[in-house]
Amino acid sequence: TCLQMISAQAMVQNHRGHDVVDYESVVEEMTVAMQDTRSQAEMVSSELQLRIDEIQDDLEELDTNEQASLDTISKTFQALQEKLAKRERELTAKLTKVAEEKRRILLSQLSTLSAFKEDSDYAATTAGYVLNESASGDNEPRYLVAAAESIEFRTDSIQESIQQSFKNMMVINTFLSSSFVED
Repeated sequence: TCLQMISAQAMVQNHRGHDVVDYESVVEEMTVAMQDTRSQAEMVSSELQLRIDEIQDDLEELDTNEQASLDTISKTFQALQEKLAKRERELTAKLTKVAEEKRRILLSQLSTLSAFKEDSDYAATTAGYVLNESASGDNEPRYLVAAAESIEFRTDSIQESIQQSFKNMMVINTFLSSSFVED
């Protein structure tokens, strides 16, 4: 019962009263127990190896899927960047074109208005000259009437041209502003 092997002498002295079993039966019992332990350990080891193999397969699959996902993300963002760069170039080109067209129109409008201003300045100077001449009594009244009618006609023509130019400017400026915004 103390599971120690004993000799015949020890049995008489130290282990008196203990149950005694023969050696072969203990060896046979222990061999069966060891075989059971080995079988259970091999079964557990096999199950653990299966789980280890599953985890290794999962890790390999994870690595493969991760790389595929990273490649997809990279390709997607590269395509987006290319589309954005293309759109940026398109918008920049369109803005440059619209700005150049607007600049051309504004310069034309500036030239037209400058010409109108010169005509107005000339009409004012001429009217001043005619008034000074008529005040000094050097001109006949009909010259004054003819000059006034000519200046008035010219001023009316200039005024009509300016109004028409302003209308044209509004239409063109509205068109140029909206042509860029609509895209």
